[in-house]
Amino acid sequence: MTAENKNGIPLEAQYLYRHALDLSGEGKKEIALKYLSMAVCIAPRFCNAYNAMGNCLDEIGQFGAAVKKYEKVLEINPFHGEAKLKRALVMKKIGRAGELMKDTSNVNLQKNERNSNKADRGYGSGHVFRCTFVPCGEAIHF
Repeated sequence: MTAENKNGIPLEAQYLYRHALDLSGEGKKEIALKYLSMAVCIAPRFCNAYNAMGNCLDEIGQFGAAVKKYEKVLEINPFHGEAKLKRALVMKKIGRAGELMKDTSNVNLQKNERNSNKADRGYGSGHVFRCTFVPCGEAIHF
């Protein structure tokens, strides 16, 4: 049995996600991507982790891969406004903005849509567990 928060995201995945965000903030995008990959292996519908992967990929110039991660977020939660916006910005960078014309959904969600939409079952809620312990063998090798 895995410990989960009220949104159903295993604590291990949340720890990996938070650690990846810290690494990304320090400029260690490639290492952050490894932690995020582990987080989505544990919680395959953790759309904020996919969104963070898209952000890292965008920042290191892997625009096509970033778009795919944002599309995965939108597959899980079609109302994820940040992923819609970031996908559009990255596609504009690579000159594929015309492909978005068929997606006319609005990026700005109404407050009641954010609160009432349960399509993501809490996986995109942004609530994460903050942990201060460091696991043994911090170095991760793939």
